Amino acid sequence: MMQNEILNRRILRELRREPLTSTELADRLNAKENDCRHALYDLADMGKVCKSLFGERWETTSGGYCPEPGPGGAA
Repeated sequence: MMQNEILNRRILRELRREPLTSTELADRLNAKENDCRHALYDLADMGKVCKSLFGERWETTSGGYCPEPGPGGAA
């Protein structure tokens, strides 16, 4: 159970930077893709992440990044 909490925190930290796929997360975190996928669905059930508008990528529900910085872009 402790491993899941650590993985969840690491996933949230990465997703605050930019939307990522489960494969990209597994590569960045040096974790198994299946573990990342399960953690993402657990985080989605908790309302902390959701699928982004960028296809199969995931993002935090609270944002934290600005996809298109510039005039009129939200921070």
